Amino acid sequence: MKTFTDSKNRSIELAVTVGSINRVKSALGINLSHYQQKTPDGGQPLVAALSGLDVCLLVDVLYWVSKPSLDLLGLDQEAFAESLEGDALARAQDAFMGEWSDFFRGLHRTDAVTVIEKGRNLIRKTITAANAKAESMLSDEQQTALVEKAFSSSATGSLGSSVSTRPPSP
Repeated sequence: MKTFTDSKNRSIELAVTVGSINRVKSALGINLSHYQQKTPDGGQPLVAALSGLDVCLLVDVLYWVSKPSLDLLGLDQEAFAESLEGDALARAQDAFMGEWSDFFRGLHRTDAVTVIEKGRNLIRKTITAANAKAESMLSDEQQTALVEKAFSSSATGSLGSSVSTRPPSP
């Protein structure tokens, strides 16, 4: 069992157990014991979606995995979702992914542990690469220069001369 704090600093316990797997399966049609399956819409591998690519699905899974703790706190699904701002959701995701991996580790299912951990690493590397790409884009000064060039008098004149002023033919 792992614990995370929500945006209101409440401590929430989550546990991946056969019971929580059954709750998720009944509510969402996702079988967490089949880590290799795709999301219900048939789009993404489950590990990728729960690693952060589908935050709404992640929050739904978190709700059902954390339900006993949430019931004690008197939180329904909507209140729980509202309590997960960015940092809190990241903490919950880390707790869930670690707990999910630990579930399979306890079953001696190293294949599943490897897939879950590799999936998490792939998402982290993708985010790092996207950040690096964004940082390498044009600086503010370069962007300003391009905008000024696009709207300079010579650019406007050439744009104006290429626009037809004839009325459309019937």
